[in-house]
Amino acid sequence: MALLRTVASARLAAAFSLSLVLLFWFGWEIHHSVSHTLALLAASLALWIAALTYAERPTAARAFVLGLIIGIGLMAKWSFLLVVLSLGVALAVTPETRASYREPRTLLVLAGAVLPILPFALWLATIDPDLVGRRTVPPGSGLSAERSLHGALVFITGIPLVFLPWIAFVLFFAWRFPKTPPPPTLPQAVAIRLASLTALATLVLMTALLLVAFATGGALFGISRFAIHYLFPLSLFAALALAGLIAQRVDEQRFGQRLAIISLAVAFVIFIVELGSFYVVPGSSEANNLLSYARLADALTRRGLGNAQFVTLSPRDAGNLTIYLPEARALSLSARIEPPPPDPVPDRPCVLLWGGEYSVPPAQPPEPNPSPSKLLKPLGVAGSTGAEEVAVDWPKPLIGAQRRSVWHLLRGDNIDAMCRRVAAKGML
Repeated sequence: MALLRTVASARLAAAFSLSLVLLFWFGWEIHHSVSHTLALLAASLALWIAALTYAERPTAARAFVLGLIIGIGLMAKWSFLLVVLSLGVALAVTPETRASYREPRTLLVLAGAVLPILPFALWLATIDPDLVGRRTVPPGSGLSAERSLHGALVFITGIPLVFLPWIAFVLFFAWRFPKTPPPPTLPQAVAIRLASLTALATLVLMTALLLVAFATGGALFGISRFAIHYLFPLSLFAALALAGLIAQRVDEQRFGQRLAIISLAVAFVIFIVELGSFYVVPGSSEANNLLSYARLADALTRRGLGNAQFVTLSPRDAGNLTIYLPEARALSLSARIEPPPPDPVPDRPCVLLWGGEYSVPPAQPPEPNPSPSKLLKPLGVAGSTGAEEVAVDWPKPLIGAQRRSVWHLLRGDNIDAMCRRVAAKGML
């Protein structure tokens, strides 16, 4: 539906939709991380459709639905605000859509946006504002010239790379099956212009955020990951615009058929590779599909910790321990901004847990990351002396060496009281 605005052909819209799998971040990366970004992409497309629908014929219902989409998108991921602001600028500077800002019913957009956000805002009002500020904007200092240069290089090179290999296939088939472009219809031309302006405005806002990160050192995801986390909206709206421009210049049947075939073929290859990654683990692979939390839970149960309170810095550890040890409690201090609910079993043992790094025996695992000092030092624990090691072997893959993960846990009378206090508080 979103592509029909710029492509104006159901056949080509379907082919371009399938071709999203040719974008590396969509076809591959999204299976490994950025799950929130998938919700962001869905919200962005819904925003695009609702905004153009409202601009064409403003009604109270359409205004309210547009607001709901904005509110839901912000709840999915706060960087959705970049998309909202960018599309808002594009609508304001485009003569055909500018009048919607003078429409009184546009105020209902605000009402619709507030509705999904209100429950979260009411909950947030109960949290210490200083704590919310520290968790929202991590403290930082100005970045070194070397790191700033690296961040700028990653961002600049990320702009063209985020379109690969999609743009290569699209341009190749456009070259192979050209046609003389007819004049676009007015709605199609307006949609292409809006998508282009939205992508440009998003790029400007991201550049401004990057400059702020350089000045403060407070980039939420670190400089090296900035492009990966923030370039998705740019590439999505740029793809809408590019698809519209290319659709006017290609033979619909031959171009659409070839693009759909190559997209399905690539999707099949990705499926086979992803499926194989559960059974084939090369030594240098970072895949952690086979990280055996079930075996870790068994090892902890044998140590009498099947119903313990675990305190860790890893949300992954805390979440998996909760799954595999249903009678235990686990919390990650790095992922909380409020105290957990009271413990119904106050006398359960309390354990500090960290690690999980893996290696191929007999090699030793790397040092824990984050360092245990990040957990132990604020608690007044001198060091990790006396910590128990829990070694867990991964399932043996069909191809590749078997790996072993090592966790560390600290417990005992000298740890228990302090561990209980931080577990009850939910934060350092």
